[in-house]
Amino acid sequence: MQLKPNGLLYAAFGSTHDARFGKGAKLSERTFAPLEGDERGVPHSYFDEPSLRELLEKNFAVERLEEIQVDAIAGSWAHRETPLRGAAHWFVEATVMRSRNGLDALA
Repeated sequence: MQLKPNGLLYAAFGSTHDARFGKGAKLSERTFAPLEGDERGVPHSYFDEPSLRELLEKNFAVERLEEIQVDAIAGSWAHRETPLRGAAHWFVEATVMRSRNGLDALA
């Protein structure tokens, strides 16, 4: 998928303040897959604010970056087997910038 310059990105990313961070099968420094529950085996990556900004600001002008507790938002419909407790996500609004080589940012 290609995002054009000035295109909008709305995304959510896992936060290192999420109670699930560091639990399950460790796949990398910040990526873990739950061993049980609704999302068992599904890798989740978690970011602190500096690492998320570093990832995004290469290709995006970040307009909003807000950390939100999401138990009530995602808990009831996505986690029927094991309700969320202490889940936190970063919500991002950003605008695509033209990359250094003149090509549009890829997502």
